[in-house]
Amino acid sequence: MSASRPWFSRCRLTGLAALAVLTSALVFQQPAPAQSLSKLDSAIQEMPADTAFFASMLRNGEQFKVIAGSKAWAKLTSLPFVQEMWKGGNQQGGFGEQFAQWYKIAENKQLFDLLLDMVSQEIFVSGGNSWGDFVGLISETYAAVNLESSLGGLTNPGEDPQERIAHALLKSFEKNGNRLQAPELLIGFKIGDAAAAKAQLTRLETLLQQAAKQTPELKGRIKREAVAGGDFLTLTLDGKMVPWETIAPFNALEKPEQYKAVFQKLKDLQLTVSLGVRGKYVLVSVGPSNAHLAKLGQGKKLIDVPELKPLEKYAGEKLTSIGYSSKAMNSRLASNATGLDSYIEMGLKLLGKVELKPEQRARIKKDLTALSQEVKATLPVPGAALEFSFMTAKGYEGYGYDWTEHKTRDGSKPLTILNHVGGSPLVVAAGRNKTDPNAWPQFVRWAKLGHGYFEEFGLPQLPAESKQQYQQFLKAAKPLLARFDDATSKLLLPALADGQVAFVIDAKLSSKQWHNNFPPSPVALPIPEPALVVGVSDADKLQKAFGEYRTVVNGLLVELRKVNENVPEFALPAPQSRKLKGGGMTYFYPLPEDLGLDKRIVPNASVSDKAAVLSLSHEHSERLLTATPLKLEGGSLVDAKRPLAAAVHVDWAGTITLIGGWVEYAAGTFRAVNFEQQVSTAHAQNPAEDTLKQVRTVFEVLKAFRSYSSVTYQEKGVWVTHRETLIRDVP
Repeated sequence: MSASRPWFSRCRLTGLAALAVLTSALVFQQPAPAQSLSKLDSAIQEMPADTAFFASMLRNGEQFKVIAGSKAWAKLTSLPFVQEMWKGGNQQGGFGEQFAQWYKIAENKQLFDLLLDMVSQEIFVSGGNSWGDFVGLISETYAAVNLESSLGGLTNPGEDPQERIAHALLKSFEKNGNRLQAPELLIGFKIGDAAAAKAQLTRLETLLQQAAKQTPELKGRIKREAVAGGDFLTLTLDGKMVPWETIAPFNALEKPEQYKAVFQKLKDLQLTVSLGVRGKYVLVSVGPSNAHLAKLGQGKKLIDVPELKPLEKYAGEKLTSIGYSSKAMNSRLASNATGLDSYIEMGLKLLGKVELKPEQRARIKKDLTALSQEVKATLPVPGAALEFSFMTAKGYEGYGYDWTEHKTRDGSKPLTILNHVGGSPLVVAAGRNKTDPNAWPQFVRWAKLGHGYFEEFGLPQLPAESKQQYQQFLKAAKPLLARFDDATSKLLLPALADGQVAFVIDAKLSSKQWHNNFPPSPVALPIPEPALVVGVSDADKLQKAFGEYRTVVNGLLVELRKVNENVPEFALPAPQSRKLKGGGMTYFYPLPEDLGLDKRIVPNASVSDKAAVLSLSHEHSERLLTATPLKLEGGSLVDAKRPLAAAVHVDWAGTITLIGGWVEYAAGTFRAVNFEQQVSTAHAQNPAEDTLKQVRTVFEVLKAFRSYSSVTYQEKGVWVTHRETLIRDVP
């Protein structure tokens, strides 16, 4: 499906950008010529090469000006309910009046103007190379606590859970003592007036020094100092200020002295928080010291690392965001995300709680280790990631470069499945994965191994009657399970070897009354039509596979009833089937008429020689199975003829139109139900109609964001995702 986005792009501050997506649409400047990264107007210029991550929002004020100058914004702000909110805020005693009074004070005005300046140009956040160790420590500690809690609850349910957690935490800290430190974090805001920022820093220093006089613990910890050519106000804290032994869960320990060295390590921790002005930036720094500030602009820089090279071509564009995460950081995140090692460790520790022969324990440990290695062999090998976006004449455009080795992703061929998404869907997300011929045999092998362990250790614990029933059922079920295995390995998997899959939402099926209990609509309303489309290599094998599955399920039900009379008499019937107009077969179970749904709603599975479909209607399945060239408004990136690993398109304007139609219908239904109340209203105008008019305007404004498209392909061994957001101002 769609390419995975790096974590920093999901966490990036996107408030202004999101607003721009909804409302801006004026014509931007044409793309500028490429230029060297040394001329890039961003704080990334100063970042050291070993930076773990960097995320930046740029041209925030410029983007807001585009929004504020658009017709969409004018329509939105002229709405009566917006005007009422504005008027209410400016009434006597309201927020507007209070702010006006506060703003009259010269120092407050300077502070507000500075804050506005800080968010108008560039905002960035970056992490030093210690973040990899910090993330690893947090993840491993969490896994240790989870492991100890789970095992303790199973083997020693009477123990104090708080003490178990304390032991797990402190043992993890003891094991990872060299990683126990605050990570280096830097947040920055580009400014135009450094003198104003320094004046506010002096004002803040005065306030903090006054507060320190009232708090003995802060005495001597607040200092004004020069660091790396900048002027900083620094607060230094340490672990001695925290009574570690007395806080939960450590206060539950019976013998805290056994962790004396760990507690001393916690007390030796240093945390330095600094706020200052350096060059064109206001910086907020957090770390064990200010040493990472001294690295800014020195030695090898982040812009010098090879993974930043793709940005050079677009450095002259009107960049709105830049994001980067290192291979070391992504490797740590990926290894912790799976949690596989902690589960294996849990299994191995459980072995120590069970009475087993030495050879049995050794065999189980060997199998668990082998399972872990086989699973890890299928996981992606993390690499660095780079993302950036920029303004264009059409809206926004961007690229993501991913150096991760995705072992199952396949970008070697065109996504022909895009010819089977209905031509112009509202939403489509398509992709192709490589098929691993060893995956199913491995799964079967591990399933048999797990079953063998159950028979060795679990079955003897069952009552005699249950054991007999199980053995009787298993004897009859084995041939059926072998049949299931053959159907999967020899029919289903070869039938789906194409590896393509697409999720589609369309809205071409319409009706004036979708349910008998719904009031008829004056106009036909479309409904969302979700569907799953899968590429087919052998339609005959696919149909035979599901026929075999039905036979196996019914056979297992028969055998279950033989050993347990409480199993109800039931057999999965053969589905109804018929040929579709455009070719292919559809299989379905008719819905009961008393559901009251439109008769065209028939969940079905349909198949042709190129694709298989799961949809809610025969009409939709026919559209999807019929090969239709992809025609999307503004979807210039999604080209079914070029080699692609994934493609995504969202017709936002069409989706809003769909939602708007149902809102109109709901509002009309509400007015009809409440007609008498509306007639008796004293207002000259119908308040419900006035509200609906405003809602229509909001929907019109939302449609300024037309669509989003992205494609993922491979370029010189790197996975590239090219994104485009189209925006058009309202009339």
